[in-house]
Amino acid sequence: MKIVNLLIFILPTMVFSQTPLSQSGNSEDLILTVAELTDEGKALKGSIEKLKGLKDPCKKRMIPDEQVGMPTELTSSPIDSNEKEPDKLQAFYEVELFNSEGAHISSDIISQGIPLARHVLQSASRSTRIPTRDLLAFPDEHLKRVILQEMYPGHLYTREMKEKAEQVFLVARMSQFRSPSESFEFARDYLKDASMEKKINFLATYLDNLNGNYEFSSLNGGPTSGEARWDKNLQNALGRSMINGRSMEAGVCRHMHQMAVRLAREIGFDEAFGVGFRTHGGGHRTMVLTHPDDPTSVIQLNYGKKMVNSGVSGPTALGQNGSLPDVGIKFRITNGDDELAIVLPSELGGVLNRVTGGDESDLGIRYEEMSQVHQTGIKTPYGTFRVFSAENVRGNQAETEGLTYNTWIQFGPNFYGEYGAAIFNSKRGVQTNELSFSGTYLRTTHGADVKIYETPNLIVRGFGELHLRGAFGNSQVMYRNGSYSDKEDNGD
Repeated sequence: MKIVNLLIFILPTMVFSQTPLSQSGNSEDLILTVAELTDEGKALKGSIEKLKGLKDPCKKRMIPDEQVGMPTELTSSPIDSNEKEPDKLQAFYEVELFNSEGAHISSDIISQGIPLARHVLQSASRSTRIPTRDLLAFPDEHLKRVILQEMYPGHLYTREMKEKAEQVFLVARMSQFRSPSESFEFARDYLKDASMEKKINFLATYLDNLNGNYEFSSLNGGPTSGEARWDKNLQNALGRSMINGRSMEAGVCRHMHQMAVRLAREIGFDEAFGVGFRTHGGGHRTMVLTHPDDPTSVIQLNYGKKMVNSGVSGPTALGQNGSLPDVGIKFRITNGDDELAIVLPSELGGVLNRVTGGDESDLGIRYEEMSQVHQTGIKTPYGTFRVFSAENVRGNQAETEGLTYNTWIQFGPNFYGEYGAAIFNSKRGVQTNELSFSGTYLRTTHGADVKIYETPNLIVRGFGELHLRGAFGNSQVMYRNGSYSDKEDNGD
């Protein structure tokens, strides 16, 4: 049985006050008085002057003051702006376009092609007939030469070869520390003068070596499923695998990438985070970091593979298009302590929220959805129906189309609800070729606006909203040879 997680946003209860206008026999005097105090009063004064100047077409006389409707309150609740259904049919067509110049999502997912450190050491042990444990006891420069010669025998060594051999050396050295913290400190000191590009390449190599000990026995209800894994478990497994040359299972994607997040922060990447998301048939976690020398450059690391996104930010930079692409409506961002830092919508989640009538602020205070949307439909007293097509031109180039419906309902004087639904199909290019995701999207907002306290001079009201989002459907991957994967059900 699959458990579906619903994304929940709760706006904390807020309180504001509003002062009723005292009843007055002379509305003009009242407006003049208020206009000296508030901008609202100035606006109302202008409205009154316009109304007083209108002629009654039947009686040919001025409209007297007492017939001008005067509000009794100047301020309304900030959530009174909810759009109610029109009284009659209204057809519409809308096009929303955004300039995508300067934005670039790299289509190249780069793998350095560096062998695991344990394989290099085992091969060097066979070549030199020196036990691996003794090789690891060599002085640093001696061990570097052994690794370089084993990786590239009989070559004139290029700068790239030396850098790759140095990465293998560093992983091998780190594996021999008893604690992860000591290992990280060694890497920090060793790389203190290295460029950020070298550090990023090393993080990919380090992740690749952790992945060499992937705990397959924890998958699909295996014997170790659900057991806790800590950095020390992965560190011990890495050290033992260097000596015996075999995989020593310890941890899965979330453990490895979170450990790499902590290493990244140790060696100079303050903005390094884990990224959790739904994939074709399951879930996955990678890591993402901002280049310290170029804040517009965001690097994604998925084990030993890296992808660079330039000129984009926020959810647009988080799209996962590798061998495990995202298919959900959100990303869960975790900090170096493996704590949830924030939940951000995916590009698909942003599009579906918008075309079902949702506000961008529902998904994040400063969130801005930047897809290009064409939509046409009809607004009725019973809700809004529309047909839409959207393209994420600033991000992963996904094309999404479908049918949507949304409605707004008032439940008595204090409570209201807004409901949206979509049937959609989304396609985009990924590393393997193409991913498609078809399904249903549901969105609800429940709000309350309650008068808490009232005196002749003060009204206190509380208001808040609860947002629920869910997507349910199935995904399929098309490979470059023209074959297709099985369809997998998914929920987010």
